[in-house]
Amino acid sequence: MKSKIEIAAASIGRSDRSLKTNARRSVAFRTMAVGLAIVMAEPMLPGFGIASAQRIVQMVAAKRTATIGVSIGKTKDVRTDASFIELVVADPEIADVSPLTDRTLSILGRKSGTTRVSAYAEGKKLVGVFDVEVTYDTSMLQATLARQFPGSKIRATSVNGRIMLSGAVHDAPTANKAVTLARQFGPDIINTMTVQPATGA
Repeated sequence: MKSKIEIAAASIGRSDRSLKTNARRSVAFRTMAVGLAIVMAEPMLPGFGIASAQRIVQMVAAKRTATIGVSIGKTKDVRTDASFIELVVADPEIADVSPLTDRTLSILGRKSGTTRVSAYAEGKKLVGVFDVEVTYDTSMLQATLARQFPGSKIRATSVNGRIMLSGAVHDAPTANKAVTLARQFGPDIINTMTVQPATGA
């Protein structure tokens, strides 16, 4: 027969193992809870789901059709003020519009131009319409022009699906070089630059 000391030692061993098991379970539960909290919080972080929407499109009772601007090759997430189950794009070659939820959608700019998007509820009921205007992203062109022609004041903007160069340059060759550079970002360039030779000291 086991002595009282041996029985007590065995009991302590079992209690110690039980405490370690409960501790591991507690750590595992806390880890799972933290992971669940992160998953639930992700939609509220920038770049995730609804929180990444840039604006709300008012399709119901709007005084005029809203226009969403997006650059070629870029995406923009948008929320609507009414739920929908289907989106129809008039010209899919200009923009690709994909639903994310029943009130959010993602727009990908494909080529320069404007197209209309119609949103429908159940039974093909028209919820509303809005326009998507796809333009060139002139921010990179503007930065390139500033590096290549530091002494000139050239501005690059997108107008009606075309790139417009405006501002002043020192001579005609500089203007020609700027137009050639701009054609790397878009084929159709509007040149409104003026030549203002640098004055001597």
